Amino acid sequence: MLKLSNPSWLYRLAPRSSSDVERLSSKEQSSSDVSRQSLESQNEADRLVNGQEWMKPRTHISKTMKWYWWCSLFCNILLLLLSGTLITQVFKNLGLNELKCTAMLSASSPALDSVEYEFIKFQGALDAENRFKGAPNDDLDQAWDEIVNMGRIRVSKSEFDKLGKPTKGSVQYPDGSFQGGLEVFHQLHCLNYLRQSTYPEYYEMEEHKPEAFHDSAKTRRLHLDHCIDMLRQAITCYGDTGIVTASWVEGREGPYPDFSTWHKCRKLEPLSRYTDMYAGPPDLKKPDDAFSLSEPPV
Repeated sequence: MLKLSNPSWLYRLAPRSSSDVERLSSKEQSSSDVSRQSLESQNEADRLVNGQEWMKPRTHISKTMKWYWWCSLFCNILLLLLSGTLITQVFKNLGLNELKCTAMLSASSPALDSVEYEFIKFQGALDAENRFKGAPNDDLDQAWDEIVNMGRIRVSKSEFDKLGKPTKGSVQYPDGSFQGGLEVFHQLHCLNYLRQSTYPEYYEMEEHKPEAFHDSAKTRRLHLDHCIDMLRQAITCYGDTGIVTASWVEGREGPYPDFSTWHKCRKLEPLSRYTDMYAGPPDLKKPDDAFSLSEPPV
């Protein structure tokens, strides 16, 4: 009899049962899955090492951040525009402009809307020359006549009520408006009267005599004192806060004041135009039925 030393080859040659085949297939499948997973893990590791995989989410985040950045920029610009519009509207409603500020800092007057401002440097030198100073002559008188506009104006009933004046006894025109005049021209009239009074030898001459110089000596004295005090009140009311500096000047031991200071002034021309625009009748006669005060107003 043939004797085999190792019969295992018989098992390899022998046909396998279905259960054996299934077990073998299962083992091979498991081995294949493990190999595939191992390969995928290796590939993933390679991508991470090579910087490919971690770049993808960063790219996605970068795009998202860009979108947020642009959105934020747009919102901030829009908010800035809205804020600017709101602030502008608030200031507009508050009326923070020159005319509104003028009205807030002035007594009521229908002429306030005509006020315009300009910066002017005063001529403060003792020997400074201009057309309003110096010895009297026809040209100088003409210059003063141009700025002393004593014309009377019409003041509407609604504007008159804001002046704090009684309507009873006040001069009223046939159209229902009241007679008025701008203070600045009365003050200039007073200043001109003082100027003329310092040159009596010239203005006492009949050909140069102003109307006020035809009054009695007593009335003229009252007129002068009235003008002096009106100018005092106007000056102290205005309270000029301009700064008078000083300089050292050759030939003088003490400081020499510099009166040529800068001021923000109301233009006279627009106020003169306002007076002309709202001028009342030149000749007004007292009506027979007019109510008259027993004494001049105080």
